[in-house]
Amino acid sequence: MKRFAHTAIRRSSGSLVAAALLAAAPAAAEGGPSAASLDAPTAPLPRLGLSLETDPPLPGESTAGWYGLGPASPGNALPASARQGSGNELTLERAVEIALHNNGELRAVRHELEMTRGLQRQAGVLPNPHLELEGVPHHGAAEVAIEYPITRALLAPFRSSAAAAEVGAARLRAKAAAIRTAFEVRSAWYAAQAAQQKLALSNQALDAFVAGRDAARALLVAGNTIALDTATQEAAYEGARIRSAQLELEYHDAREKLHRLLGLHGEATTFTLPAALPAAPAAFPIEDEAAEKGAIAASIELAELQQRMEASSSRASLGSAAGWIPDVSLRAFGEREEGEWAMGGGIELSLPIFDRGQGAVAAERASLAALKARHEALATEIRSAARAARNRLRIAHAELGHYERSVLPTRAKVLEEAVLQYNAMQVGVFQLLQYRRDQLEAQLAHVDALRGYWTAAAAFEAVQSGARVEGGAAPSSAAAAPSSSGGDSH
Repeated sequence: MKRFAHTAIRRSSGSLVAAALLAAAPAAAEGGPSAASLDAPTAPLPRLGLSLETDPPLPGESTAGWYGLGPASPGNALPASARQGSGNELTLERAVEIALHNNGELRAVRHELEMTRGLQRQAGVLPNPHLELEGVPHHGAAEVAIEYPITRALLAPFRSSAAAAEVGAARLRAKAAAIRTAFEVRSAWYAAQAAQQKLALSNQALDAFVAGRDAARALLVAGNTIALDTATQEAAYEGARIRSAQLELEYHDAREKLHRLLGLHGEATTFTLPAALPAAPAAFPIEDEAAEKGAIAASIELAELQQRMEASSSRASLGSAAGWIPDVSLRAFGEREEGEWAMGGGIELSLPIFDRGQGAVAAERASLAALKARHEALATEIRSAARAARNRLRIAHAELGHYERSVLPTRAKVLEEAVLQYNAMQVGVFQLLQYRRDQLEAQLAHVDALRGYWTAAAAFEAVQSGARVEGGAAPSSAAAAPSSSGGDSH
């Protein structure tokens, strides 16, 4: 009741219009504090469910924790501080850099690469000689023998060469994993920033909803409206509070995904994000014909399969040759009998009559044939993935352009005309506030479209860099339609 009396004085019809127009300001910047570095324990996150605990702050009250109700940002342009990575703000480039160093899965892939290199070194190591000692001390007899497997030593360089191709394949897998991780980080960074921007817009809408509710209460007390109008405004406001709470959760979920990808925890997660997503280029930057050629030429998956095919071919050739080569060992020995030493030597070899590794060679050749079939199928899939990524990017760019050229200007024009009609006493304050809510819904959908464009652009870039990625476009909201809540009462 205290708030109602307070707002009844401060939000007369004139002040309500002012409040609505204040809410109509461009997307506001997140009002979080800055910090010196990512390690500094600053910028505490807002409480969850704030919109369900209290009404939005009145003009002059603290806006702490209310995204979008703080100082206004210059608009959709990416702030210079974000590009430079100053303070505690996490830029996109910095996020990718952190993930490439911290991401646990990526570190595991690098260790697996080192493991493959170790196996290659082992494959090229010469075999050890075998030393044999025998003796009968009572009779003064002794025998010393040394044996060396010549065939294994001669084939060691060939085994190392075959393993080198596996190292090359592992290196390419690590590179592809890095590209996919970079895409996931970029996608998560865009999602977190979009969620933050939508939360700010939702809070602005909430401010307009509470203005409508307070106005309805004041008019009801003055006898200038009916109870239905008041109940309608109150129901619209309560629904908007739940929506803000859901967007808060979406924002925190998006940040948590980003934390996981960056491998951060504790105070390291107190970074802030730029207030707005960067604007998309006006022209569509992709040439249709270049998409497939670029993806095929840069494909790391095809290059990895090629390396595996070379490794398989080397193993098959080595196995076939080794099957016909006898397993030769040189042997030298010395015997001491009755105080005299006698030296000798010999050679030991196996006859490749039955076991020439036929089964292993056949298996390796079948493996090579399977890899060739996969190589052809993969090329088809990559071409398709390149076209799909290009299509998603093209549609996302077109959808975003439609919002920016048609939907948002139309909504702004509607609000502008509504203010003129309100000043001429042709429409009521409730209808004016409804137009403002409809504009905010269109702005929320625009943020989704902007995120969808940048996510699709990141996916397309990943494909052109050599790695296919899942997804590539955020689901676009269909929230451009006017909200049915709020009514049109004068």
